[in-house]
Amino acid sequence: MENINLNFIYDVTNILNSSYDFNKVIENLRIVFNKYLNTTNFKIYTMEASQNSIYKDIEKNWIMLDELTQKMFDSFNKKINEVDNKEKYIIINDDVCEFSKIQNLSESNKVYIPFKKYGKIFAFLELENINIKILKTNLLKTFEVILSQISFATLNNLLNNQMQINIKFYDAMKNIAKIIENQYELNYIIPIIGEMIDRFIVNHLIYVFIKDEQEQYKLIWPLSCKDENIIKMLNKVTFDQEYIISDDKKIAIFPLKSENKILGAIAASSNIYPLNDREMTYLLQLANQSSTTIARANMYSEILKHATMDALTGLNNRRQFEIRLNQEFATAKRKNKKLCCMMTDIDYFKKINDTYGHIAGDIVLKKVASIIESQLREYDTASRYGGEEFCILLPYTTIEEAKFVAERLRKKVESEKIDISQAYSEQKEVQVTISIGVSEFNEHTILTPKDLYKKADEALYQAKEQGRNRVILYQND
Repeated sequence: MENINLNFIYDVTNILNSSYDFNKVIENLRIVFNKYLNTTNFKIYTMEASQNSIYKDIEKNWIMLDELTQKMFDSFNKKINEVDNKEKYIIINDDVCEFSKIQNLSESNKVYIPFKKYGKIFAFLELENINIKILKTNLLKTFEVILSQISFATLNNLLNNQMQINIKFYDAMKNIAKIIENQYELNYIIPIIGEMIDRFIVNHLIYVFIKDEQEQYKLIWPLSCKDENIIKMLNKVTFDQEYIISDDKKIAIFPLKSENKILGAIAASSNIYPLNDREMTYLLQLANQSSTTIARANMYSEILKHATMDALTGLNNRRQFEIRLNQEFATAKRKNKKLCCMMTDIDYFKKINDTYGHIAGDIVLKKVASIIESQLREYDTASRYGGEEFCILLPYTTIEEAKFVAERLRKKVESEKIDISQAYSEQKEVQVTISIGVSEFNEHTILTPKDLYKKADEALYQAKEQGRNRVILYQND
């Protein structure tokens, strides 16, 4: 019998120390408990630290337990807290009993064993059909030691998970603050903010609204919001409120504020999960940081209206591109000289952002811009048109010569290994490709500067439709 005791403890200890994947730990403990006690079920239900009435299966933490099960655990918690806290109590077939009474179980049984920290329950272990004959034969003390080990491991897992959440929270705060270092366009910034918060608050849908010139809320991210309750609540937000929350706590609105006005709002919504206190605190701080970032973006965009350079890549910005396009078009038309326009786009750029983050995306944009500059002549003009799209003007260049430049540029980008370690947790390189559309000035078919780059854009679209990583020339009729 002593060997059984030692083997049981050894197997459980080995499982608890052998894996960082707690779901795998539970799976292996289920096997060991069946081996030594013939149990037919082994589950751990943990309580939300900031919302005592919410329990979750630790293996399926993203799934809410049904209301009946929630009430059952809530009842168990109250029953155990009503008895003397100095003794160890468990639930046997819905009744509160001293731990020692576990030896009196019937053959068909269901037992819930509370795990406590500082006298407060944080989890329940559920066991079914424990073999009482085995348990009675000097295994009870061993069983108690093992339960203590599992309780400690469960608590460590919960604390580790919370630490990881805190790390993600501070990363999100830092990244939202850093967006403004290189980007000032709200149409670019808002989706990034939305994605960052959405990844962090996993049980709720996140929406970001900005007020337009008519002081109406306009949804910027994601593309649609079909929850009418959110729209109704938005109109109730006032400047002096930190947030408003629905009676069932499943919807909350956090206003985005500048010094004296509401800029917009972040909404969190779920049909299932109420927001707990911790999530509300996180969302409030994320909303405050987002307010600061958006307010600064608005201020910088006003300052940069007269700037000519893109802050991230160092290339000409869109405004300067349009000025240069008009100048080069007028020169080509007046002097009857050749002029080509290239529109280029980084293939699957969204995948880079989604996989490695927007900081990695910025590194890729800067590197591609640097390659573009290196492949051009002094009098060529390269500009960042927006997002991952670039425009290049090639004066005194035929379409055949422009195709040669475009192919050289495409191959150079394709062969380049881009180091994104600065944005990643380890040494990491990525490779990207570009698609390019090329158009040529023709006084009979291209009548305005806008026509020239629109035709290049149409050719770029064809390049993407035909499989990407290629050059397509616009054919004048």
